[in-house]
Amino acid sequence: MGHGTVVTTMRYVAKVPTYQQQAMDAMALDAAGLPDLPEPTPPKPELKELPEILEFPRRKAVGE
Repeated sequence: MGHGTVVTTMRYVAKVPTYQQQAMDAMALDAAGLPDLPEPTPPKPELKELPEILEFPRRKAVGE
């Protein structure tokens, strides 16, 4: 509608429930024509080298 934010547009749309239903119906028709795509699989990180394991000297317990 040309407003700076969606919040401004929602002031008008919220007062017109038939407009909301028409918009939802139009989106549903558009979405029905889209192909079903598989869920994307995130890429697995490649480990070039194993990280070094740091060993710290043990501290003596109190009373040892």
